[in-house]
Amino acid sequence: MLRNIWQWLKQLWQRVFGNSSTPPPEAPPPEPPVSLTDAELEAIFLQLLEGVNQDWGRGRVQGFLIGKNVKDRDLIPWLRRFGAKLQEPPNSYEQRAKRLLLLANLNLGELSQVAGEIGKNLGVQVQQPISNSYGSTDSQDGEAKQAKTLNSDDNSEEADAWFNQGNEQFMRRDFLGAVACYDKAIEIKPDLHEAWYNRGGVLGNLGQLEEAIACYDKAIEIKPDLHEAWYNRGGVLGNLGQLEEAIASYRQALYHKPDFPEAWFNRGVALGNLGQFEEAIACCDQALKLQPDNYQARIFKGAILCDHLQQYEEAIASFDKVIEFKPDFHPAWSNRGVALDNLGQFEEAIASYDQAIEIKPDFPEAWSSRGVALFNLGQLEEAIASYDQAIEIKPDFPEAWSSRGVALADLGQLEEAIASFDQVIEIKPDDHQAWYNRSVALANLGQLEEAIASFDKALEIKPDDHQAWLMAGQAVGKLSQYQLQFPYLLTLHNPILKQWGYNGKITIYAAGLEQCQQDTHLEGWGRLHHFMGRAHYFQGRRDIRNRHLWREAAKEYNLALQTLTPQAYPELHLEVLQDYLKILFAWKATEKAQQIRRDGTDLFNRLLAECKSPGKKQQLERKFASFRQFTVDIIIQSGEPIAALELAEQGKNTCLSWFLDIDQSPTYSEIQQLLTPTTAIVYWHLSPIALHTFLLTSNAATPRLISSNSPQTETQQAIEHLQRFETWLKTWNEQYNAYRQGKKDEQPQDTTWRDTLPQRLHELSDILQIPYILTQLQNTPIQTLILIPHRDLHRLPLHTFFIDSFTTCYLPSAAIGLLQSSPSSPYTHLVNIESPNSTGFDPLPDAEIESNIIRQLFPTVTSLCDAEATQTEVLKALQTQAQVFHFTGHGTYNSPQPSLSALALSQEDRLTLTDLAELPKKAHKERPLNHYQLATLWACETAITGNETITTEYVGLVSVFLGLGVHQVLSTLWTVEDTSNALLSVEFYRLMVQDSLTPPLALQQAQHWLKTVTNAQLVQWYTQRAEEFTGPGAKYYQRAAKILQTKIAEAKIEPNHCRYEHPYYWAAFALSGNL
Repeated sequence: MLRNIWQWLKQLWQRVFGNSSTPPPEAPPPEPPVSLTDAELEAIFLQLLEGVNQDWGRGRVQGFLIGKNVKDRDLIPWLRRFGAKLQEPPNSYEQRAKRLLLLANLNLGELSQVAGEIGKNLGVQVQQPISNSYGSTDSQDGEAKQAKTLNSDDNSEEADAWFNQGNEQFMRRDFLGAVACYDKAIEIKPDLHEAWYNRGGVLGNLGQLEEAIACYDKAIEIKPDLHEAWYNRGGVLGNLGQLEEAIASYRQALYHKPDFPEAWFNRGVALGNLGQFEEAIACCDQALKLQPDNYQARIFKGAILCDHLQQYEEAIASFDKVIEFKPDFHPAWSNRGVALDNLGQFEEAIASYDQAIEIKPDFPEAWSSRGVALFNLGQLEEAIASYDQAIEIKPDFPEAWSSRGVALADLGQLEEAIASFDQVIEIKPDDHQAWYNRSVALANLGQLEEAIASFDKALEIKPDDHQAWLMAGQAVGKLSQYQLQFPYLLTLHNPILKQWGYNGKITIYAAGLEQCQQDTHLEGWGRLHHFMGRAHYFQGRRDIRNRHLWREAAKEYNLALQTLTPQAYPELHLEVLQDYLKILFAWKATEKAQQIRRDGTDLFNRLLAECKSPGKKQQLERKFASFRQFTVDIIIQSGEPIAALELAEQGKNTCLSWFLDIDQSPTYSEIQQLLTPTTAIVYWHLSPIALHTFLLTSNAATPRLISSNSPQTETQQAIEHLQRFETWLKTWNEQYNAYRQGKKDEQPQDTTWRDTLPQRLHELSDILQIPYILTQLQNTPIQTLILIPHRDLHRLPLHTFFIDSFTTCYLPSAAIGLLQSSPSSPYTHLVNIESPNSTGFDPLPDAEIESNIIRQLFPTVTSLCDAEATQTEVLKALQTQAQVFHFTGHGTYNSPQPSLSALALSQEDRLTLTDLAELPKKAHKERPLNHYQLATLWACETAITGNETITTEYVGLVSVFLGLGVHQVLSTLWTVEDTSNALLSVEFYRLMVQDSLTPPLALQQAQHWLKTVTNAQLVQWYTQRAEEFTGPGAKYYQRAAKILQTKIAEAKIEPNHCRYEHPYYWAAFALSGNL
């Protein structure tokens, strides 16, 4: 039988069963990828028995089996297994026995032998006088007749002989020999339709499709109701791509045999390939009525529902039915995962892919699809591992290489990403998406000329690729005029890309619009107008003299919204609204802004409600966090500070709730519970359009917005402060990254981040209007400040601006502060995690001395050092009923994936946010760490996130420790030099435990002491500590005192010099929690 599905519906079928980059050979044909089911074999065998009862001869039986593509190796084992089943029900014993004996009489080798054995057993059961001779039957039964040849004359016998020999040749896969035999049979008996039919099947297997059709036509001419010939004719026509004609042949087959499930199914396949998906599904349903366990029809139906009709729930139901019949059928599990992925149910999709992989570990498509689902959840490292598995199995798998490159690019590993895209291009040189992805990675690396050359290649392959036009415009906008002469730009296929700056960007977007017309490219047309509007907006923002361009931007946004409708493209629609709000806010067009805010909020809430995946919901919250942030600014502009503060707080808690149990965001009156006559809150809100600061005091009915006495309006001030802060932050990130890299490379630098730190903090103080805030707090009873930063402000030492006048403490949000309970028990038990030997991190030489001293301050100590500090042991120690958790080691903050922020433990072990967030479930307690009054995370650098800014909200280790019940957390914003780190740590603990100061006061005094201590005073301090303590720490302090004293005596250092006055040494230490 022709493998019509496998030869002419490759694309969809390969997606169902797994891709293949190499088409099957034409002759001999590939073996079908799946065997016939038991139900299919039973149906075919019962048809065979019916034919035998109608006087089929040996050749006719062989021809029937050939036409059904049934091999002895499949049929005989099945017949042996199901012999017992053929004995039921009792009223069919006699009829089946006789037909089996007729089959046995045809001398078809093992098949006849097994049929005879079963027939004799049936004969015994019914106790009928059936002859033991396979050649005789009951003479009184009119149905059972002696098997006979097709005709009694000599010519017919000779034709039969050639026909039977042709069948034998076919069974031995001697296709040419079979054709020759059938030709002999036809030459002798031209109206032998069986020979014409079988000849057509063999020619089809040889790839001689036109000749095969001619044979089927001849068989049909002789016997018009030969439904098998109509059926196979349809298959050959399908192979030739003549789908309408194939459907007509299947229709004829069904006319003659309506209960022909294979014809219904293949007719559905042809209709599906023509894009007539509803009709294709109706055919599959007909096939399934006749053959409910036809898993091929079910999986094909599911693929159409999923890939073309986007009816994902119905597709899943179809795949589930396949799995019910064949639980080990890996393509059903894999395609079920695809449907779940499309529904946004990524976790369930991964579970389905895992099932497919468990059944077939070398299934590259399942590994690759699993990677896509992990990518959609933001689990980029795990996604890359899945892509690697797919590539290991199938190195020439371009989709896996491409997806791997995208994930690497999102991780910032741009060189590796480009290498992956290059692999795609090597496999598929005309893959425009690979050229596009390569271009974006090059542009992000700053290699703009190479990027534009790659965009040029992508557009040469696909001129209407709107994404390539968009990103090419972005790259051109960053070029300077002199770069136009670079070699990469001299040989461009598309000369319009030889542009630069703002004007070049606009020119390229306009060229893209010529390729992407509104009536044919709805998304591309809308997005190009959107990006053209953005280009106008940023050019106007860059220079006040170009503010007229904002009107052009607004026009472009309105054009974009014509095609990027909330129904067709809800997320893109929201992106345009976000950008439009920036202009409306600057224009103070409050009424229009409020309307867009309401429309956008309704749409965003609808997206969240429709999303069934928690991971996807987080992604939506992150993607459109700025929309909520804009809303805060617009409400402020409307004169509603309480509503604005409550919404700002809600935004913070939405992000924190990804890891913590925060049921409801507090109201303003609830936030006021954190205030006292001596305590105030400074609350920042940072959006893409403005920077606002709230000041909350107990005697104020509403939050006060910080706005200096400037001729500018409050809105103008907020916009200006934001622009200054963004410029400042960009420089801070660049300098800090260079400083860290310089330390690693041990390369001298002229001026480092550390050198400029005092000046940079002074600039930040001015941007944040700190002097004005201080004046507002003068002559008030305020003594303590709760600082609640937003986004990147969490990474900066804001407390240094208030340290001389106030005791300060940070909170991630007001809600976290309201969750905190007041400390009660004294500091008696310390859990000490001392300098784990973490892979990839520098050792901390003074950590042992520091820990030795601190341990002596506590009556009870649980310690884990070096290799002891595994994840298992640290989690166990955390649940000890202690009051203080002290971690001297490294920590990381991961802005793109906060769940991967972690404490670095022994070797490769990490204690991530996810591990910590699971503690309430494991401990069956909402706040499992509420017995801890303090957690200190020394050397846990949180000041850097890479070159990215935090677009949503900072959710780090400190936030999670507080949310789990720890009263206060002391952490470091950057890694400080070991000696000063140890000094401040010991002095902080000494003040807290020995002098009974609260942690905020102890930190304030310890920082002030380190900042002002002279060399002479430090000698005295070392001496006192050496007398108070014992062990290695005391000896170290004795040596340190002597060394300093000697240097002072030899005039090598000034006795009154404050060696740790620079903020680098003391400003990094920040305390979070309730005061």
